[in-house]
Amino acid sequence: VAAFGSNPNDLQPTDLSAPTSDLARHCFNVTVERLKQQPTYNLLLAFACFRRPAQAAALAHVAHASPHLRKDRRAFNELYRLSLIESQKNRYTMHSLTREYATAELKANPDFEDEARDRWIEWYLEFLSVHGDEDWYDWHAASPIDAEWENIREVVDWCREVNAYNDFIELWDHLKGYTQIYGHWNERLTWMQWLIEEAERRQQTEVVAEAMYHYSHTLHLYGQAQYRRQAIETAYRTWEIVDLNNLKLLTDVAILLATMHSHEEEYTQALSWIRKSASLLEQASKSNEIDPRHWTNIPYYQGEIHLKLENYEQAYSAYSLALGRASDVGMKRAQAYIRGELGVIEIKRGNLTQAYDLLTDVLPIAEQHHDARCLAFCHSHLAKVEKLRDNLEEAHQHAKQAEQLFEKLGMQEQANRMRRFLPA
Repeated sequence: VAAFGSNPNDLQPTDLSAPTSDLARHCFNVTVERLKQQPTYNLLLAFACFRRPAQAAALAHVAHASPHLRKDRRAFNELYRLSLIESQKNRYTMHSLTREYATAELKANPDFEDEARDRWIEWYLEFLSVHGDEDWYDWHAASPIDAEWENIREVVDWCREVNAYNDFIELWDHLKGYTQIYGHWNERLTWMQWLIEEAERRQQTEVVAEAMYHYSHTLHLYGQAQYRRQAIETAYRTWEIVDLNNLKLLTDVAILLATMHSHEEEYTQALSWIRKSASLLEQASKSNEIDPRHWTNIPYYQGEIHLKLENYEQAYSAYSLALGRASDVGMKRAQAYIRGELGVIEIKRGNLTQAYDLLTDVLPIAEQHHDARCLAFCHSHLAKVEKLRDNLEEAHQHAKQAEQLFEKLGMQEQANRMRRFLPA
């Protein structure tokens, strides 16, 4: 009872005879009645928009249209005194039962909810305009978005639920690179399915094409047999509808098709798409329509094809060219992946010391940037090195870490491969 700021002496005997949940509801309602017409009441309702701990600034922005009231912390102090909210490491949250009641109260005030939800979206758009506008083609310190990820995901899903199409597009523009690099692939698939349907309904072909590209690319990242043909088919449909003047997207699709055909051991098609992507890059470069870093992709995927064909000299030469280009333009993520592939070549050649040195150089950098996919492959390669060097305990440790990372990413085939690899 005291948790809702009610005095037990104020309760009537009929209140005390009610079921526990009804008594809690009654106490909550008594407290809410006292708060109505106060800024504290608006803040209480704002909490219902956040199912995860949130920053005080976000809660205040959602609660109040007035910038002056957003700076006033007395409402927070009052809710805390009433035990309606909890503080967690500079964030605030509610007990699930309290949130249930607050949500019902929010629904009973639809005009306020509409305004609060608009401010909720607005706050995260402003947040992402600062922290999500970095160039996600490469690694970045992602900690601000990491800390807000659960709340950001709620906002994006809300926009889908209420069909706030333009807000969704704006949020997605800030998140497309982040979600790819940091392994939020399930969300990408769900969001792109929705965006494809909505953009088709609006006959926005370019939006459809880009969404299909991201959908295909995400399916490819999983590396699962049940997704691979669907990924290729989606990429071909993207190729058919993309605007011929959109050289960047055409190049991205061509490179994606090259690598997907390579993974299917369809090397003739893969090489054909590599040549096509190089031609597109030439066209785009003449009109300055493409980022010069795309030139790293051509030798990288050529190296991948040669590696699969066991043409190790050609693979090494192609990867070395890609590494030089990545280094010239400061692409840390590309350099790490390329060094990992050079490590694989050294394993194939039997140069285990060189392979170990390359891979152990990559490992701490990938850890620093929280790139789970890069880490998973790095650990899997190191497991092979240590097994070949008869260091079975170290091989087991690397294989176990790779398995866990692959499992977390949903890369089940790779996780199973690591399980089978593990020494008995």
